[in-house]
Amino acid sequence: MVYPTPRPRPNLDKITFSRRPPVPKRRPAPPSRKPNGPPRSLTARQMTICIVALCEDANCFVTVSDQRVFFDENMPAADGMIRKVTYLSDSWNVMFSGDTGRATEVIEEARRRLYPIAGHITLKAVREAACGAYHAVRDRHVFNRLVAQHGFKSLDEFRRDAPQLWGTDLFAKKLAAIEEFDLDLLLIIFGYEELAIDTDPLFRFRHIFLVQNPGDAESRDMEGFCAIGSGEPAATPSLTTNRIDKANFLYQTVYLLCEAKFMAEGLPAVGRATHVEVFAPSGKSVKLDDSVIEKVRTIWAERHSNPVPDDAYWALDKLFNSVDPVSNT
Repeated sequence: MVYPTPRPRPNLDKITFSRRPPVPKRRPAPPSRKPNGPPRSLTARQMTICIVALCEDANCFVTVSDQRVFFDENMPAADGMIRKVTYLSDSWNVMFSGDTGRATEVIEEARRRLYPIAGHITLKAVREAACGAYHAVRDRHVFNRLVAQHGFKSLDEFRRDAPQLWGTDLFAKKLAAIEEFDLDLLLIIFGYEELAIDTDPLFRFRHIFLVQNPGDAESRDMEGFCAIGSGEPAATPSLTTNRIDKANFLYQTVYLLCEAKFMAEGLPAVGRATHVEVFAPSGKSVKLDDSVIEKVRTIWAERHSNPVPDDAYWALDKLFNSVDPVSNT
């Protein structure tokens, strides 16, 4: 058997090693990118605009909202991503402003509490289900964030045993943190309270109420409308200035709510994409097409760019031309 001749080993003494090339300087770190999201001063519940109003003329509710979603301060906001109005039961619906995960928890818990109710669902039942669901979800988040790490199995056990284990001062501080915990979620619930007797749907009672931290409900039946989110400071004055009224015709209500939403777009965290939906007592709804909304936006922009009506302009112009500024000095 013939074996291959081994290669001779290189003579390392005759090899000249070059100097190691200098290490290039590292590039300077790129400038920190500004967060493409809402300011830190805005909480999760402020990052939206949701409006609902009652139209008695058509016996329906009109809802308008944006569709923007914020993930975190380092990720860009996404517009046209989410529908911020959803059903709660047969004749009741809900709009939300805040963290979508927490909103889902509260809404699903409220649905679970309403599901066993047979027959007509009253305002009292919806209010108790919504507030109870809000309290339950808030207590769960409070326990997981502030209590569970200390070995307690429930909030009741914490309230019972912590004063003896920790002392009154430390217990008082922790209890204050629990009381101040904000779920950062607002809900608008609206719908029809069915009567206990068979009657025409036109005579069902119509209600709007707000649910906020820590789970309190406030009626908006007297006003006939409600707005939440970062755009609310612009939307509510727009509605009140233009005299939103439950007696308005349907087309008036839709236009005034769209106008309020367009005004709110000038504030942080309100998206341009607009969702308009009209809800009937039967539970059915009609969504306005985007092309219709853009036509309304165009009309509003033209009207907004010329805030002085032509009639007022000519009347004032005629008045001032008739006054001799020299004789009145």
